[in-house]
Amino acid sequence: GEKLWELLAQQESTRRLFVSALCRSHSLPVETGYPTAPVTYEWAQEKLPETIGYLIEHLDGFRTSIFLTDIRDFNYAGLRADNGQIVGCQMMLPMPGRNSTTADFFNPLSYHVESMIVSGTTNYPIRRTLLTSGMVIGGVESLHAGQERFETDDMAIAYRGPQQSMFWQEPL
Repeated sequence: GEKLWELLAQQESTRRLFVSALCRSHSLPVETGYPTAPVTYEWAQEKLPETIGYLIEHLDGFRTSIFLTDIRDFNYAGLRADNGQIVGCQMMLPMPGRNSTTADFFNPLSYHVESMIVSGTTNYPIRRTLLTSGMVIGGVESLHAGQERFETDDMAIAYRGPQQSMFWQEPL
């Protein structure tokens, strides 16, 4: 909403990344089924006024921004530290039809839980769960406090992602 747009007005690189991620979308709100104007920050303010944003500043200076809009796909944009280039992609998480409300990510999640029970160890870094859950909890706390900044050092967790792919490849 309004607080998000005020914050984004002060953060040029975050605005650029937001627009870049929107440009990856296949489900933008457009008239007649085709874009009639370039996707810009101003366009997003007009077409997606109720966007909710989580602007996360990590303890090491890294920043993460998550935007919940009225579009139905998942897009990413990041800024390379070595050359300032924006890179992005669209993540394919097919949304359900009319008969369900969530995408099919519970089957791979259940697979990982079952594997952990059988092997006695997690097959992914558990610290990642602490970080992602912590960001969600912080976002909810911020919303509860009237969209005020929520500060915590509870997530001072060293984490390095695994080299192997965690893409769901195992049969069920």
